[in-house]
Order: sequence, then C-alpha cells, then structure tokens
Amino acid sequence: MRRLIRRMYYHYIVLTKDPRSTADWIKQTVNATIKKYEKTYEMLHNKQKNIVKIFIDEITQFQKTLERGEKKLNEIIRSKSPTSLTIALQLHPHAQNLDNSITGQEAFLLYDTFGFPLDLTIEIAQQQ
Repeated sequence: MRRLIRRMYYHYIVLTKDPRSTADWIKQTVNATIKKYEKTYEMLHNKQKNIVKIFIDEITQFQKTLERGEKKLNEIIRSKSPTSLTIALQLHPHAQNLDNSITGQEAFLLYDTFGFPLDLTIEIAQQQ
C-alpha cells in the first residue's frame, strides 16, 4: 500500500508540479475512493478521517525522501556522460559504457541510504 501511495503522489507532483495542494488532493482522492467502495466496505466511512491522516503522514514522509533522494540522484546524473542515460542494474562483469549509466551500486545507495525507490530511479533516469 505504501508503494502505491508513493507512486500516486510522485505522479501527482510530476503532473501538477504543485506540491502545495497535496492535502486537498489527498482528501479528494480518499473521499472519492471511499464513496466508490463504501457499500462493499461499510467500515470505510467510519474510518475516513483516520485514512486521510495515514495518507497525509505517508506522503509527508515521502516528500522528505523525495527531496533527499532526488538531490543525490541529480548529483549522480550530473556526473555521467551527457548522452542518453541508462540503468546498469545487472551485475554483469562485462558491462560496458557505464559512463552514462547509473550503476546497481548507485541505485542501491539511493535506496538504502536515502530511501529512494528503485522504480523511481529507473523512471527518472529514463526521462533524462
């Protein structure tokens, strides 16, 4: 669930480029989801405020993770060749052309040290 919430938030930020309206977006998203499923899951309506709080707490934490991780990822990207960037995640002894690749070691550092998800590392690198 955490991964889904984080992916939703990341794509929301990419599309809107406005993290300030996050709380309103969360409330609208949660309310719409609860409305859709409340007949099947009656307890959702009673727990709506708690669900919104959980979403806000998770996204607040993820905002910090994104800031730190994107900063480090941008440092890594700037250190690479200016040609198209790739991800060299396979641990292959004959991997070549790593001057324009984010290595598995760098991707792991982003995840392990900064909490930056691998799927976002790949997605951002592919956009470069």
